[in-house]
Amino acid sequence: MKKLQTFATFYIISLIAILFFVFIPLKNKLASESDKSVALAIKYNDVVDLFGRNKFSDFKKAGVNTVVISDEKAKDFFDETGEDRYITIPKEKYLGISSDKIWHVNDLNLYMVFFVQGNLSLLPKNINGVLSVITADDFFGKIPPDSNYTYGILESLKQKQVKKILRSSTEGFRVFRLRWDHDTQKNLYKIKRAVLERNFKIIILDLTQTTIEEALEYIKESKRIIEDTGFTVGKPEPIRNINSIISKYSFFTLIISLFIAIVSPLICLVFVKTDLRFLRQQKYSFSKIAITFLSIIVVSILSGIAISGLLSTKEFMLGVEQFRGIKLALTLPIIITFILLYKYDLKNLLKEPLLIGQFIFFIIILSVLVFYITRSGNSGIMPSIEENFRSFLEKIFFVRPRLKEFLIGHPFMLLSLYLKNLNKNIWKPLFIVGLIGQTSVINTFCHIHSPLYVSLVRTFNGIWIGLILGIILIVIYKKLCLK
Repeated sequence: MKKLQTFATFYIISLIAILFFVFIPLKNKLASESDKSVALAIKYNDVVDLFGRNKFSDFKKAGVNTVVISDEKAKDFFDETGEDRYITIPKEKYLGISSDKIWHVNDLNLYMVFFVQGNLSLLPKNINGVLSVITADDFFGKIPPDSNYTYGILESLKQKQVKKILRSSTEGFRVFRLRWDHDTQKNLYKIKRAVLERNFKIIILDLTQTTIEEALEYIKESKRIIEDTGFTVGKPEPIRNINSIISKYSFFTLIISLFIAIVSPLICLVFVKTDLRFLRQQKYSFSKIAITFLSIIVVSILSGIAISGLLSTKEFMLGVEQFRGIKLALTLPIIITFILLYKYDLKNLLKEPLLIGQFIFFIIILSVLVFYITRSGNSGIMPSIEENFRSFLEKIFFVRPRLKEFLIGHPFMLLSLYLKNLNKNIWKPLFIVGLIGQTSVINTFCHIHSPLYVSLVRTFNGIWIGLILGIILIVIYKKLCLK
């Protein structure tokens, strides 16, 4: 245990040093996240095909400030102009973006986003009012040499080529394209999350299955939810290369970040196995448990902030690069902690006959851990009941706390600390489950595209709710098991 204490001391000193090192990158990240403008966009062809060219002014009044113009195929140019010269061209050949549409949108004094599905080299040059260029996965051609447009990345597509473009550029946008849903409340919830928690600056709304009345009301409600969230519909600032020095050494910062994510939860064991000095003379009290728990939380939060600073680059903020090793960072600390806790009596544990009660208990613990692993990251299917519960939490809190923290990790951590004070061996498996909360806290800060203050608020909400549920869990245990 002394070796672990020495390592923990070294880790905390190193963590403080890293926090000093990332102070400026974090400051730059916060400055970049201070822009509260969001572009609310609709597709040019949606409006013209469904409602008529003269309806753009109505959508502008409703709250739209940006129009997405897609490049045209030969058959589209022929349908639009009726000119015979397009008859001899293969119908599926891309010919660029219509100058007539560009002129029309400029005349309406709206911003533009060019969506290139085909030949990127046909982009028109020196067009005022273009916020961004986005592309389909299978675009072809090279960027014109004198083009200075800002490119955007669509989350729903693979965008491998776009990622290459953004890595070599100085700035970019995160673009959120939303499909139409007759349950508009679901989409409004998604818009709120997109602007508040995920740093999307351009929101593209789909109007393909609406009436004009529904579409206009949808625009008004979308603008309202953006403003209620603390943002405005306007001209957004792109995410720029704010920490270029860190970007050059991104491989090393990623390795250090993964090391922090794996090691930090292990430090929790030091707080539990060796009481803090100023608490050693105290008899059992809830304040002793609470201070130990909050000390553990502080280390996890500081570790998360350090990771956020180390990865505060344009690439991570855009989502071009992702934090690698999420599953490893979530599972390895739990495995190592299990070994550290049971390394001396694991052989004896295996020799003893397994009682039915013990079997049921371990099945429950194992089920919790399996659920935790499968529901972590971007994989796994979310049950409808969980989705509805998340929506419910979203309505109550400014930022929704993570279920793994307040519902599982923190309550079980508090219960394990309580049982440790009573010298009950059952504290060990409960502590392992409680580690889920700490790994989740750190994982929250690994989502670099999320604003830092959102991660802090999310973590804070998880702490105070988890404390309440932990107290309830302790009371239930006392009622049932300590009679």
